Amino acid sequence: MTFKKNWLKVVIHEEKPLKFSLDFDISLASIEKSMVYNHLKAYDLEDVFESHIATAFDEHDDDFQEIFTASGAGNLKDYIKVLMNEEYISPSRLKKYWPINIEYALYLGLSESDWFCNHYYS
Repeated sequence: MTFKKNWLKVVIHEEKPLKFSLDFDISLASIEKSMVYNHLKAYDLEDVFESHIATAFDEHDDDFQEIFTASGAGNLKDYIKVLMNEEYISPSRLKKYWPINIEYALYLGLSESDWFCNHYYS
């Protein structure tokens, strides 16, 4: 079975140090949101995901800053999109499955945040 929707999204807050929160992807129906919420609560995953996101960001923070300083916001956004595209899971070159991991959600949130790409490292 392949997944055609992201379950969670990472919302970037406009403050330093980086602050974010988890939210439901807008494509989820109400029943799907309830299922995801219950799953997060039942397995205590919210703290695990938040810790994992913070670690993933820390691993790339120096690279992000270096790219922003050397090449600007556009190249930073492009680099983040490269990282995001690497998170697709595919058994072959011909077929790409929808990403279901939290790193994809982080990179998507960062790339969609004009504030992050344009101002975080200013």
